[in-house]
Amino acid sequence: MLHEQALTVARRDSDAAGEADVLTSLGHVNRRQGRTALAAERYEGAVALARSIGNRRAEVDALLGLGFLVSMQGSHEAAIAHVSRALEISRRIAHRSGELDALYRLGWLHLAQRRRAPHVPGADARYERAAGYFAQAHALARDIGNSISELHGLLGQGWVHRVLGRHGRAESAYSEGLRLAERLNNDNGVFEALDGMGRLDTAAGRAEQALARHGEALELATTLGQPIDQARSHDGLARAHHALGRRDDARRQWRAALDILSGLGGAITVDEEFSTAEVRARLAEYDDEPCGAQSTT
Repeated sequence: MLHEQALTVARRDSDAAGEADVLTSLGHVNRRQGRTALAAERYEGAVALARSIGNRRAEVDALLGLGFLVSMQGSHEAAIAHVSRALEISRRIAHRSGELDALYRLGWLHLAQRRRAPHVPGADARYERAAGYFAQAHALARDIGNSISELHGLLGQGWVHRVLGRHGRAESAYSEGLRLAERLNNDNGVFEALDGMGRLDTAAGRAEQALARHGEALELATTLGQPIDQARSHDGLARAHHALGRRDDARRQWRAALDILSGLGGAITVDEEFSTAEVRARLAEYDDEPCGAQSTT
């Protein structure tokens, strides 16, 4: 692997800054592969190394990666702490792209916590904080003029509008994000746009179209060798089949998602719509039902 070779070279040359950057990149790769323990080791190593040499940008990048990872594992408070630290450093050193990423991720984290417990005290305050972070991020994204930051912003806006039921605004953001991701040859961006559009289609009563979106996303995730994204696609397909009343097909797709997640070990949480626990709960609803519901291939 090129990243492993780069890590060897950086260590051989005593290039601490290069080593920190490569460790963060490896953390991203390992996270996408579902190797969460190794990803955590990479990110934590990058944070410590970057901090020891005073490389604040590298520290920000590693903290953002670590925050994303622990949020996937359901540790939202720890994730907020890591990302808040990244935001603080970014603003201090005028690292605007780091600031943008941190703002969006804090928005997602606070919104996710509100959705986990919508009726507990403080839930509305979390929503207000999330909305504030997204507003700041959106304004900053326009100023930066960076295509990757623009893509992340569009995908983030699509996600937020979708979960809040603003289907028209979500569709506009996702469609623009998909076009930009394709122009940039950003496969992960393409996947995220397809996944979001598929889930939006299901919510809007266009389940057949959702099947096509999620099928394309599954093919891409398989090509990229990203099992968590494969499992997300199976979940999207299951939800679309469920909406169409094809319960055997839905059960089959959720079983495929759970098989992938179980093979990775541990509990995986991407967001409040997709996690190991959520897939198990969906399957549990079907356990007492006989097979033989409407099914298609």
